[in-house]
Amino acid sequence: VVPGTAAAGLVGGVASLVKAVPVVGTVIGLAVSPTVSYAVTYAIGRVFIQHFETGGTLLNFNPDQLREHFKAEFQAAKADAPSTTEAAKAAADAAKAEGKPAATKAS
Repeated sequence: VVPGTAAAGLVGGVASLVKAVPVVGTVIGLAVSPTVSYAVTYAIGRVFIQHFETGGTLLNFNPDQLREHFKAEFQAAKADAPSTTEAAKAAADAAKAEGKPAATKAS
């Protein structure tokens, strides 16, 4: 849980720094923040799934041993983020067209 908190803090700090640049920073921040947030969340989830499926517990979780696995999952999630974002936007647009509240489902 602590690595996730640290990663979220880092993402928030970088996003705030980028958004500090007038106009351009805001546009870049709006585009990058959701992608990075998605990738961090997805990668942390995949790391814990792998850890628990191999018999690990919260008591024996060692972030250093799973660092490379996290990096690989993070890169995969960043690559997948555009398609996930497009699917979410399409679902929201379809819901609006039907007059229903938007409900998104990541694939």
